[in-house]
Amino acid sequence: MTQTSPPPTDAVQGGALRILFAFENPLPSTEADAEVFLTTARYLARLTTGAALHVPLPDQAASAALRQATGL
Repeated sequence: MTQTSPPPTDAVQGGALRILFAFENPLPSTEADAEVFLTTARYLARLTTGAALHVPLPDQAASAALRQATGL
């Protein structure tokens, strides 16, 4: 798998871009789709002026772990 560097932060020009990342399955999870979702969210969040993550979580500990892992 080739990893590319992110585009420059000025790639989004002319205004603010905010994204709400929503996932229907509980996190944290080791399933492949969950890992792809989180990797994509983390990558795209760096290109925005604001990003939020909306997922079902079993408890506050899971919420804190997810927040730390994604930076969202």
